[in-house]
Amino acid sequence: MLTIGIVLTTLAYIGGARFSSLSGKSSFGGNSVAVLDVQGEIGDVSARATYDHNWTMHTINELIDDSSNKGIVIRVNSPGGSVYTSDELYEELMKYKSETKRPVYFYFQDQAASGGYYIAMAGDKIYANRNTWTGSIGVKTGTLYDVRGLLDKLGIKTNTITSGRNKAMGSMTTELTDEQREILQSLIDEAYNQFVRIVAKGRNMSESRVREIADGRVYSASQAKELGLIDGVCNEEDFFKTVRTFKGMKDVSFDYMEPEKEEHVYDLLQQFIQSKSSSGKAAEYQKLIELSEDGNKFTVMYLADIKK
Repeated sequence: MLTIGIVLTTLAYIGGARFSSLSGKSSFGGNSVAVLDVQGEIGDVSARATYDHNWTMHTINELIDDSSNKGIVIRVNSPGGSVYTSDELYEELMKYKSETKRPVYFYFQDQAASGGYYIAMAGDKIYANRNTWTGSIGVKTGTLYDVRGLLDKLGIKTNTITSGRNKAMGSMTTELTDEQREILQSLIDEAYNQFVRIVAKGRNMSESRVREIADGRVYSASQAKELGLIDGVCNEEDFFKTVRTFKGMKDVSFDYMEPEKEEHVYDLLQQFIQSKSSSGKAAEYQKLIELSEDGNKFTVMYLADIKK
């Protein structure tokens, strides 16, 4: 247990460090369309992340200066993610299009909801598998817990010193006031209005029309097509065949790019624990990792709670 404590203390300082570079696998030869994947939640790098935001942003930026590149395909399988990260990826794709005049095409796999749909508003064309769930145009916060009753039961008292009455809003030991609810709702509303504007621009709709269908629900691929949220429904093989019919795409090759496999410091620690401890200890460790990563955060998210 002493070893675990020492390593976890170290993690508090080096948190998200990873032991690899941003470089990816790419042929970069001939006229090609880069194929990038957005898999999992769109957010900051964590021990359990399947989407590498830093690598994706870096790669898109590099493609701007690659004269052999003729476009980008983004394959999405994501329930969404943080407002900041989703918008940053959208902005990077819009920058790519503006500076290169090259197209960006999207293909939705199992799920492309909320932030996963938001990023696709940078796409020239959007196609989805017939089993895709998409939409979920809306905003949510992380869950805010009130643990005062539990602390009272345990005989634990807490004190927080702040510089103003709203500084500690969202604390697990303080009840939200009506004023604080209004403050948080204003943040949600602002992010929602931004989402609506992005969809209206990306799908050539009026904002009023977007609001009619943007109540947070998920849509099937056929429903999304009928509503004008996507351009077509097909399997992935037919999608790539369709891309070849677009202007300038007939003779391109598809360059599948991915980040190098990274070993996170958390992964290394977990391997050590599993080699030295029982399965019960490994499970206990996993809970510690989740707590160290999640903490008590308030995040505004383009994220669907319904996940496939």
